Amino acid sequence: MRILGVLTLGTLFAAALPLSVSACSSSSEAPPRDTPNASSGGGGASTATSGGNSEAATTNPSIGNNNTAAANLTVGAVTTTTGGDACQQLEVSFVPQVPTVFILVDRSTSMWDNHFWDPLRDGVLEVVSRVHQDVRLGFGTFTGAGNTCPLDLQEVGTIDKNNLAAIEAFYTPIMHPGVATETPTPAALVKAQELLKADNAAFPGPKFILLVTDGNPDYCDSGAVECRADVTVRILQDLASDTAVPIHTFVVALPDPGIDQQWLTAFANAGAGQPVSAPRDTEFCDDIIPATAALFPTLDPTTWPQGTYGSAMGTAKPYNVDPAQQDQLVTEITGLLNGVKSCTFDLTNAAGEEVISIAEGKEAQGTVYLKTAANSDPGEAQAYDAGGVNGWKVNRIEGAADQIELVGAACDLLRSPETTGIEFGFPCEIIIEVPK
Repeated sequence: MRILGVLTLGTLFAAALPLSVSACSSSSEAPPRDTPNASSGGGGASTATSGGNSEAATTNPSIGNNNTAAANLTVGAVTTTTGGDACQQLEVSFVPQVPTVFILVDRSTSMWDNHFWDPLRDGVLEVVSRVHQDVRLGFGTFTGAGNTCPLDLQEVGTIDKNNLAAIEAFYTPIMHPGVATETPTPAALVKAQELLKADNAAFPGPKFILLVTDGNPDYCDSGAVECRADVTVRILQDLASDTAVPIHTFVVALPDPGIDQQWLTAFANAGAGQPVSAPRDTEFCDDIIPATAALFPTLDPTTWPQGTYGSAMGTAKPYNVDPAQQDQLVTEITGLLNGVKSCTFDLTNAAGEEVISIAEGKEAQGTVYLKTAANSDPGEAQAYDAGGVNGWKVNRIEGAADQIELVGAACDLLRSPETTGIEFGFPCEIIIEVPK
């Protein structure tokens, strides 16, 4: 039996290199294709590796049969020596989906008054330097003057991988505004959503906002803290539940003594799409004035509460960091961004020209191993779970390539810093097929 195996090594962030091998598939299961030159001999087990700067790939021809014919592969430009009597050549890639994170930093004057701005900037730029090659990053800062109307949100203008230089050039020169300004968080979140939705048209994939703030949310005409916080919960819930482009928001809170920790917890759960219980009543709030209502066209300005609340709070927590503790800040935010590592892998050919699927009813014949520092060979075996609770499953999308998704504890382990690689193995002539 010929086995397709793909192994990724090195830091497995969400944007690991697409990996491909020339996999064997019997001619009865795949349409004819042009193939590389082949010599006589049976097919073997192919394993492609990627890690560090190496693009070498090796094979083990002994798995599945005793034929010792070697196969030589290179990642990117795949060449293979296989038996001339049995195999078509099928180039397959397991491509992890790339997440996009928009970093949204509060630029109100309290960020300078509390001496947060400079150490926070240094810490955030250090985090960006660690992850920018693997995650698509956008960046913006927000504030507002004159009762926070209109919103003043300034952003880099690009959302992409390798965005460190642009973010650093934008972030570093920002100075104290010279006048007292506020924290229009709800309006800033709506604007960030617009930017991410526009980005998603060209670069679909998981979308996140990393909100960093030291103050309670504000909007035009201010109003009671509970009313402004309630509107913020509603906006975060709308972002998380958007059917077209759902956006998960992480809340990073700086230690201003006036910030309301109970509402911060509500924000964290609303942003994660988890249940929210209202810390305090908001039914007494006045109607939202027209200037504010114009910023939130989906809200009824006369309805309170704006958010959806239940009896229990979810499990999400805000990330409380102190910019004065640089190591803690960098560790916390880097760990948070590690958590957006994608657990979904698209299964397609390298050129994206064909839909590749796994034969229904035979998924369990595949294997998935997660390589960890403690168990690198063979790694931690992950079970196939059609129910999608714990292990791995196949997502079938009409008109597109199948996806392999790790779920539950398997996804958590993939995202762990201790995990160094993932290996997929599938019997070529049984599992991998190209539908006609």
